[in-house]
Amino acid sequence: MTKGEQTRKKIVEAAAPIFNQHGYEGSSLNNLMEATGLKKGGIYRHFSSGVRALRSWLTRLQLNDEALRGVQSHLNQNIDNQVAASR
Repeated sequence: MTKGEQTRKKIVEAAAPIFNQHGYEGSSLNNLMEATGLKKGGIYRHFSSGVRALRSWLTRLQLNDEALRGVQSHLNQNIDNQVAASR
């Protein structure tokens, strides 16, 4: 995996919990910058339209299997936490 592919994967994996917590509309580039440690240019380099492109990309599920499993795991954990809290 190239360095660029690793960075793109890092952004996608960081975005999943942010989008899960804040929703697509409530997520911001600043959230991604905080979570990844990248500057705007680093994110735009991999997603030219920034958060909008990343949202669209995730929505179309053009994730590799490993990243998708990470998103799925995070979502399952949130569901488990919500079920436990409601008991």
